[in-house]
Amino acid sequence: MKLNYPIKYAAMPVRDSGRWGNNELICYIVSKCFVVGEEKVYDADGKEKQKCKVVFPYVQGEIDWEYNIPTYYDYSCNNYTTIDKVFDTKEEALKDKDYKNDRLRKESWAYLPFSFDIEEQIEDKEREFNDNLAEFELLEAKIEENTEFLLNMPRKKLKRAISDKGISGTIYDVLALQAGQYLVYSVDDEAYDKNRGNIKELLKDAKLSVVFDGDYIYLINGMYIDRWNRLRNDDKIPELTEEKLGRIKGGASIYVTNESLEDIMESYKVREDIRISDLKKEQNKKLGQKTL
Repeated sequence: MKLNYPIKYAAMPVRDSGRWGNNELICYIVSKCFVVGEEKVYDADGKEKQKCKVVFPYVQGEIDWEYNIPTYYDYSCNNYTTIDKVFDTKEEALKDKDYKNDRLRKESWAYLPFSFDIEEQIEDKEREFNDNLAEFELLEAKIEENTEFLLNMPRKKLKRAISDKGISGTIYDVLALQAGQYLVYSVDDEAYDKNRGNIKELLKDAKLSVVFDGDYIYLINGMYIDRWNRLRNDDKIPELTEEKLGRIKGGASIYVTNESLEDIMESYKVREDIRISDLKKEQNKKLGQKTL
């Protein structure tokens, strides 16, 4: 599978860059995360600390919160967030979230200038913080619901794709390189391990899974992967006909992988975007129904 990263929980910082553009930290919510690495950092006194590099499965877009997985450039993950802690359970992460939000809540009024109505100002600041937190806790609950599959997703060791031109990267590295034309064949782990040095033997029992014609990544079941790495099924691209497939087979590169067609589909499956305004409408509707 493409997503074999350790899955942990963490307090995710929420910033308002998508709302007002000043990148101010609003609050923390709990989210699962893909752990992609660790790094050492040092304080001015030389004290060593471990930081975690994680990719949160939902990030803020221009309008919606969008599904997100680790992406790479020059073999390095380029969309990670550095945080101080990750946890094995949601309960542990909730405690860390509450601690960090309590600190932020106090910081929201800590630098107010003294005045005769300072207590009212503090109450207003804390009310504003709590209202924002309640809004994003709706998002927290929806992210938890939408990412439940990550805990139950089957794991399989991702092996390097075998090419008629030698050993390459993983099949997902191949699919990211949209150059030339290529065919991807799938075999089971036993056949892969037994014949990995002999592509002709591998191809005897292999099943064609993916066809790249130079423009589109077709899956052999009629679906395709678009340029945003999403699994699609519509009529907006030219059909992969038998005639077209025959022409491609004449000069395409060959890759063999232990990833099945189903594995590839699962790795590129489109996940639901989240719009907070819709969550608030749903909540208001439920509250209204309860009061009837």
